[in-house]
Amino acid sequence: MTTYRLLVYLSLVFFLTNLVLLGVVLTLRHRLALAPLEVFVAEEYRPADIKINVGAKWEQLRPFWQSFAQGGEELGGTMLAPTVGTMKQLAPRYVRLDHIFDDDYYGVVKGPG
Repeated sequence: MTTYRLLVYLSLVFFLTNLVLLGVVLTLRHRLALAPLEVFVAEEYRPADIKINVGAKWEQLRPFWQSFAQGGEELGGTMLAPTVGTMKQLAPRYVRLDHIFDDDYYGVVKGPG
């Protein structure tokens, strides 16, 4: 057998083995009437209890949309340089840099966790 044919054969055997195993597990769960497995449930569902005071005085709405957010994933420090002129024309109130403390890019925070 060539290496390619061997790999195809082993992949097929692996796939069929997993398929049979999945069938056995699902059949056993059904026959034993086990409850569905809840993997991502952190706590019980509670409907939202939202109350809106329609008589309250409204403050002035601050235009938060006049700001920018940048992922900050570029290493080297010139990621915003090409857009400075355009951003000045739009007059943002602030520019938020996300992931500034990620060790992968800037190394600001050292240590575990």
